[in-house]
Amino acid sequence: VEDELRFGPRNLNKGSEYTDGIVEEVLQDIGLHKYREVWPKYLSKGERQRLAMGSIITMEPDVVIVDEPTTGQDWRETLWIMDLLRKLNQKGKTIIIITHNMEIVTRYCNRVLVMSQGELILDGTPKEIFTRRDKLKEAYLRPTDITYIAQNIAFMPDDIISVDEFYQVFREMVG
Repeated sequence: VEDELRFGPRNLNKGSEYTDGIVEEVLQDIGLHKYREVWPKYLSKGERQRLAMGSIITMEPDVVIVDEPTTGQDWRETLWIMDLLRKLNQKGKTIIIITHNMEIVTRYCNRVLVMSQGELILDGTPKEIFTRRDKLKEAYLRPTDITYIAQNIAFMPDDIISVDEFYQVFREMVG
């Protein structure tokens, strides 16, 4: 695990002092410090996913692009991965997530680009995107369950994207 994390900085000709520091920091961040001497083959799928992200982080890119980062992960591991990406974003990194998981989009994204057949068909906030059912259908996407439910209740706004928001609006409407 540790060798895997050292690979990127070493290839970027970072000094050993830098590499030692960043590897220690990332081992803690990705929760694999107790596996530092373990061969990656023996890690679980979730741990390998974290190691892959850690390998990227050690190179300190300005932009991180991840393709379906939570595929095959349970909800706990999904939240862990997405929280790590959120922390990177809070440190000033641009995070680009390619996903079909609309729960992740509503929970973690502040800007959404929707593509269909190589064409950009929507660009906006999750609230703006999920009101465009026609365009979502064109891209073979559907809103989250709570958005779908809200859109099919006559008195509810069609831009609800979270359970908390649904509950708040519902309570205000029914008193």
